[in-house]
Amino acid sequence: MSPHPDRSSMPRFAAVVATALTGLSLLTASLAAQTLVSFPAKDSGVVYADEYGAGTNGVILVHGARFDRTSWKAQAVRLDSAGFHVLAVDLRGHGLSRGPSSTPPRIGYPLDVLASVDYLRAHGASRITLVGASMGGWAAAHAQFLFGTDQGPRLMREILGFLSQGGSVPSGSDSASGAS
Repeated sequence: MSPHPDRSSMPRFAAVVATALTGLSLLTASLAAQTLVSFPAKDSGVVYADEYGAGTNGVILVHGARFDRTSWKAQAVRLDSAGFHVLAVDLRGHGLSRGPSSTPPRIGYPLDVLASVDYLRAHGASRITLVGASMGGWAAAHAQFLFGTDQGPRLMREILGFLSQGGSVPSGSDSASGAS
């Protein structure tokens, strides 16, 4: 038996190593694109979100009742790769976000959404779309109702079209809501 490896298996071994390194590189790029951020809500609550990308077209992803910001990871990565500035937020009482016990969720959740809009605007987004699943859809719509909007939902139609061509809403979700 020769102490040297069989040279006929070297190209296959090199291909396996190259594939593994490519996968590791893509995983590293995906992880680097996400940053955990926090910012205040108007009632002294603290909102945590995963931020992806940058730019003038912002998208805020608001989770459903049984979920947190991480349920939007696949959609956030896809939107980021399409050039959107994305925030996947934790509503208070979910994930890391919190708010004062004196603020009921029916007011606190929309305040969290509003704080998210303020954050994206302060970081360069001039057009912002809200996308919510289930309870997150309610929170997004309620924030728009309570606090108004200065633009129509045109970008929401673009986002929904984008997601329908290969994206998806998190499993267990049943609705989406938009505002800009």
